[in-house]
Amino acid sequence: MSLEGLIRGGIEAVEQAFKDKDLEKFLSHYASNAVIVDAKQNKLFVGTEAITGLFKEWAAFGAFTNKNTNETFEGSEQIIRYSATSTITFEGGKTFVTNFVQYWRKVDGKYVVETDVFDIVN
Repeated sequence: MSLEGLIRGGIEAVEQAFKDKDLEKFLSHYASNAVIVDAKQNKLFVGTEAITGLFKEWAAFGAFTNKNTNETFEGSEQIIRYSATSTITFEGGKTFVTNFVQYWRKVDGKYVVETDVFDIVN
């Protein structure tokens, strides 16, 4: 199976959990000690508690649609580097374009995000 095939279901599940504002499902796809980096604001979110706070902050923006482009998948079956550009459009019309890189690791037979770095470019 391709590297994309190994994590595509996880990518889609994370996006759907975020759209559904389902924190538990969202967190189930992140390692308990995961790191999210906001490169533009130079902020670091480490672990479940910090990521929960960030999730709630993002959820306050409301419903949205997103489209990922320029996707790349690199690495091995143990660690997969996924990068893309995501255009996120919220109900009120606000749009964010972000470049991001995620590192997915296979833990106990399941791929989870260990590191997620994003840079809002607009």
